[in-house]
Amino acid sequence: MRKTTKFMISAACIFAAMPASAATFVFSGGNYLPGTTAPEPLLSPDILNMTTTGSKIFSAVTFTNQSGTVNWSGGAIFLGSAAVINNQSLWNMTGDDTISNLGGATSTFNNSGIFRKSSGAGASSFGSNAFVNNGTIDAQTGRIVFGGNNATFNAGSIFTGTGEVDIGTSTFNGGFTSSNVDFTGGVFAGNSAALTGTADWEAGTFIGTWTVNSGATLNATTTASKVISTATVTNNGTINWSDGGIFVGSGSQIVNNGTLTATGDNTISNLGGATSTFTNNGIFRKSSGAGASSFGSNAFVNNGTIDAQTGRIVFGGNNATFNAGSIFTGAGEIDIGTSTFNGGFTSSNVDFTGGTFTGNAAALTGSADWETGTFTGTWTVNSGATLNAITGGSKIISAATVTNNGTVNWSDGGIFLGSGSQVVNNGTITATGDDQITNLGGATSTFINNGLIEKTGGSGTTTLASGIGLDNNGTINVLSGTIALPSAFTNDGTLGG
Repeated sequence: MRKTTKFMISAACIFAAMPASAATFVFSGGNYLPGTTAPEPLLSPDILNMTTTGSKIFSAVTFTNQSGTVNWSGGAIFLGSAAVINNQSLWNMTGDDTISNLGGATSTFNNSGIFRKSSGAGASSFGSNAFVNNGTIDAQTGRIVFGGNNATFNAGSIFTGTGEVDIGTSTFNGGFTSSNVDFTGGVFAGNSAALTGTADWEAGTFIGTWTVNSGATLNATTTASKVISTATVTNNGTINWSDGGIFVGSGSQIVNNGTLTATGDNTISNLGGATSTFTNNGIFRKSSGAGASSFGSNAFVNNGTIDAQTGRIVFGGNNATFNAGSIFTGAGEIDIGTSTFNGGFTSSNVDFTGGTFTGNAAALTGSADWETGTFTGTWTVNSGATLNAITGGSKIISAATVTNNGTVNWSDGGIFLGSGSQVVNNGTITATGDDQITNLGGATSTFINNGLIEKTGGSGTTTLASGIGLDNNGTINVLSGTIALPSAFTNDGTLGG
């Protein structure tokens, strides 16, 4: 019965029609019959209640919820033989049931409205039917699960609610907003996919192009392996990596322009295929974990900051490049193997642990340790900077020019010069043990002292420049033990102590 209300305004009469009462339709089980089970399309304010545990079958039919409400409280739904469900309004789940594949040609659920789970602590799941989203997925409780390998989330998709949206193999086209997506496994194909908000990555493989937008957060959680393959992943926001090894392969590119924080002891490893590259333009940080967060044999290119607040960050895969302006900081340690340094860098915690360190006008500001390994190319210890030569490992300078304008503290391990190397000391070299600087072979190497060489510890002998040309223009001072000089050298400076 339609009601009318009469309003009097300045002697004119306006009749306003009130909406008709909502019609409620019940679908308790069996085959959906268009226009009989419910109107086609379902319009506001009409309601379709899918009740009881009976199976509900949509086979070779189209059902469109254009502006009404569907309440699905019980019973599995089966889609088959190219059935199509179009939800353009509200589809509300109040239980834990499944939309499954009945068979036949692929069926499709298109959501451009709100697909909501409002009650039920368990999972409401989609099987292997195609699911295409252009609207909102609202998990207010429990979980909504897309695990059937046929989900597509188009630009503008919104994931919201205090529940969880679990996503398996799927395709993401364009930008999406999330507060509760969990990538749980399978293959996630990105076509300019861009995250705004927050999502979790438990397991699975990212391929294609993906971006974590500025202000957005991706959390890499659980111990399961995480794979990036044939992909470009750009982080402009925050990635929190708490657990699980990350495997990068097939020419993938990871570009960190934001902050990537490791809160555990895990490894970024090579998956194989064409060389993959991790480029850090932002901050790569280890904030917890007493062990090591490691990089394998993928290429690592640094233009930003590496911050080891605890434990160790390890570059041991022979493919690390640290460009001018690189910063190494933190109370933890940064262990570096075979690598290339281009230009000036600032360090408070670098440890050269082995391999070959190639310098292209490399210049240290701050402090670093040298345990073992070979310096080649051109290197400078800047004024005010400190290089500590520690541990008993052999230390090699080959085909290199090394200039010390700061301080070198040499406590342990023999130093070998070869292949026409030149060491120029304009600062201070302090020997606190009983070791030797000797000839490695090849073209004659030269040691030039324009500053201070001082032995302050060790009761034995420190052998200086054995088999190497020594040119002293500064001071060589013995405060403990003995300094042994070569039988022939040039001395325009001072010998004392």
